[in-house]
Amino acid sequence: KGSGSYKAVAEIPHAFLAMSTPVTQKMWVDVMGYNPSYFKEGPSSKKTIVGGKLIVLQPDHPVENLTWWSALVFANALSAKYGLVPAYDLDEIVFKHIHSVGTPKPILDATIFSDAAMGNLEANDPYLLPKLNGEGFRLPTELEQEYLLRAAGKFDTQYHFGDSESQLDHYAWYAKNSEGTTHPVAELNPIVIDGNSFFDVIGNVGEWSSSKPASSVYLKGTGWRGQADSLKSERRNSEVPQRRYNYIGFRLVRTLK
Repeated sequence: KGSGSYKAVAEIPHAFLAMSTPVTQKMWVDVMGYNPSYFKEGPSSKKTIVGGKLIVLQPDHPVENLTWWSALVFANALSAKYGLVPAYDLDEIVFKHIHSVGTPKPILDATIFSDAAMGNLEANDPYLLPKLNGEGFRLPTELEQEYLLRAAGKFDTQYHFGDSESQLDHYAWYAKNSEGTTHPVAELNPIVIDGNSFFDVIGNVGEWSSSKPASSVYLKGTGWRGQADSLKSERRNSEVPQRRYNYIGFRLVRTLK
């Protein structure tokens, strides 16, 4: 774990498309066929059958409780679904099955145990940097996340809406207003960039990035459990990629050619 802050870089060397919300439980289930989320039971819970299995989910809540490696697997699977060349080469990664409480069969979890792959990753390592010039879905870099948080580099305030912490309730589910759980995406005010709305860019769930310092992964925010300070645009947080957290999800991007 780690946290800190750094100054924003306002330029991105390439154009990219970003999902308007974090990946939801429904989006995940439709592609992967199971639901790893901790917050699958709740006021908006539904049941569905996928591949003969009964799955419980809150469709519009963000998916969470999944490893960083699982996010890469999903990105590749979603790319394949839409006929896009996957952004990640996972051929050399060895996965194992993890038993989940309440799950009759083991579920695939992208937990890495290869010493070589879990070593200190250099800046040009293929696991750190996906094919930024490719066409498939991928996790955003930390720079892309902050670029989004700052409305394409236009805002240099504490939060994307300004400096007033009193306004956070209108933009983020966090420790003060979340009541200890995730919430449906796109319920609060978005950040608007070039006429496009992006929801839950802070709060609800923190979001994995593709940027890796040593054996951790950077992310933005700490989701529903985070304090106001952890949601600031310049804030840097990190977690261990092979662990699950019920306050971390992700949003995918694609490089625009």
